[in-house]
Amino acid sequence: MKMLVRTLLWFLVAVITLSFVLLVPNLLGGEVEECIRIAPKYGVPPEGIEVRLWDGSRADLVSETYVYEVDYAKKWQESFGQAGLYSILTGKPPAVILLASSTDDHRYLYRATLVSQLYGVPVFIEWLPQE
Repeated sequence: MKMLVRTLLWFLVAVITLSFVLLVPNLLGGEVEECIRIAPKYGVPPEGIEVRLWDGSRADLVSETYVYEVDYAKKWQESFGQAGLYSILTGKPPAVILLASSTDDHRYLYRATLVSQLYGVPVFIEWLPQE
């Protein structure tokens, strides 16, 4: 009986691990894919996508004029802090690109616009392609 339980536990661990390995890149990859898609619109060359900075953080997009934080609209609050850090580390002005997917995101976009006006950080909105 112990052997059966041990075998089942190992099987369960293997299934969970495999699921994690297969699913997590798809869940996290969306933002990077969107950065690649929108980079040309913002004058970002290929080497300006997901740039590792000297402290180990990664700026989503770096152009000649701005360092951009790209995030989903729902996480708008985080984007200003990250853009500010990237600005300090690169010496370029910060900007935020919010990825919106539905009209439900309007409240987040409104809030981000208010903060943008207060601090002078440009906010750009990119609507995600509908699947």
